[in-house]
Amino acid sequence: MIRDGYQFVADCLTKFYDTLVIKGWFLSPNDPLVEVSLIGQEGIQQRGDIGLDYGAIGAEAGFQLQALLDRGFTWDLGVKFRTKGGRTVEASVKELSDDRISYYPSTYGATALYESFRQIVNQHAEARVLDIGGRDRSRIDLSQAFRVAEYIVLDIMPGDNVDIVADAHDMSQVLEPSSFDYVVSASVFEHLLMPWKVAIEINRVLKLGGKAWISTHQTIGMHDNPWDFWRISDTAWDALFNAATGFRIVQRILDYPEYILPFIIRDGKLDSEKAVGFEMSAVMVEKVGPSSVTWPVDMGSLIQTSYPTDLE
Repeated sequence: MIRDGYQFVADCLTKFYDTLVIKGWFLSPNDPLVEVSLIGQEGIQQRGDIGLDYGAIGAEAGFQLQALLDRGFTWDLGVKFRTKGGRTVEASVKELSDDRISYYPSTYGATALYESFRQIVNQHAEARVLDIGGRDRSRIDLSQAFRVAEYIVLDIMPGDNVDIVADAHDMSQVLEPSSFDYVVSASVFEHLLMPWKVAIEINRVLKLGGKAWISTHQTIGMHDNPWDFWRISDTAWDALFNAATGFRIVQRILDYPEYILPFIIRDGKLDSEKAVGFEMSAVMVEKVGPSSVTWPVDMGSLIQTSYPTDLE
């Protein structure tokens, strides 16, 4: 963000109950930062540190704010920067958050990978796209983002936008082989009991040279229990999409960092905030040949529960 000639970014803006932590950098070589503070509530107990090492940005460009909010969090809280020359620059917490999030689609990360895939798909108006698990239970219908001849949504449960109700573990039983140009699957692989079996199934229904974009989570809270099975890192994709399953990985990404904190602090966990997880793990793959492996296991023989139906 650039305001009044000063450039600053909040790379970390997080809250834990009524504690707010903001970390970032402030660049002003000719008028250095001397104070940073949180504004917008009376009597805020806070600590502001400046002149911190911020790697490539600058040896003394970093700042950190920690504040205890007796009246709770609101988006209209603000950060005030004061420089050695006596000038002040202010930005609301909402502005700082929106500014930082805006970097995700434009510069790097999972959103950029998705946009790259979407542009590839939309160059082929005649394409057939398969969306695995695309039921719009989260008020998200990805079909609206693609301009193609046919967009088929397959889901284990019926829904307003679902075309085929089937289990992705056995979808080649209801779909023609090599019949899709592209495959999409968003936030589904963590709910698959055997994602390696679904990777083989994708190979069966995808055309040679066809591409797939798949996103899931590396770090996120348990959800849709009892069908929350997996967390997948960027390097874990190699176990699913490889020469044996008939794929090459085009690109992969971890994005949207998250803190990982224990409920009970103990020896060995005193610096847990230094660890990092990622909400998003995404990959783009290309089919380079048929799968040389199979997994002839019926999911129903392994699990007796079903995907929860009481979700909005």
